[in-house]
Amino acid sequence: MATKVGAVLLIIVDTFLMALGQLFLKLGMNNFNINTLFINYFLILGLGLYGLSAIIFVVALKSGELSVLYPIFATTYIWVALLSLYVLNESINELRWIGIIIIGIGIGFMGIGGRR
Repeated sequence: MATKVGAVLLIIVDTFLMALGQLFLKLGMNNFNINTLFINYFLILGLGLYGLSAIIFVVALKSGELSVLYPIFATTYIWVALLSLYVLNESINELRWIGIIIIGIGIGFMGIGGRR
């Protein structure tokens, strides 16, 4: 049981790292220039976080169940929306907030269903 809890905690950390990776990719692409591709640190950091996220996901799968872990991975959408709001000053309208709430409720249902 402890390894399954550890896998869930890994996925939660993983979702935040994935969201940070997406944020850095966006920041890197804001100033994208093919001539400065290899010194675009935001882009490099975003790709690195994506790679790290993939490794963490695979490690979590070793001791957790895919049907439990993958729905938790959907929290990446929530992290991205919140990071975009606070870091990129993007707006979240009412429909997006409703979508975020629905994702949260869906993840909760999947968690409750996974315990039975």
